[in-house]
Amino acid sequence: MEFLKEPVVVLILGVICIIASWLLRHLVKRRRFNRRNGAGVQQFSTYEQKYIKQKSEVLISLLSLLLFVGGAYLIILYFISK
Repeated sequence: MEFLKEPVVVLILGVICIIASWLLRHLVKRRRFNRRNGAGVQQFSTYEQKYIKQKSEVLISLLSLLLFVGGAYLIILYFISK
């Protein structure tokens, strides 16, 4: 963990976490949008597919939230240590 003692590395990791968070959220929202039909209802071919996709999207969204909070924390640490 020696590399975390450098303030610039902490800032870069924070920015990377926030960008990764945004990319994951964008991926989930794009997939939801592409599943919608003309009436605005999401379409799935089977119930199992619906269940698995929705649960995986919830997990990805939680991971995205954790990445965002972690990235924000790292950026705050950078500015506090400066």
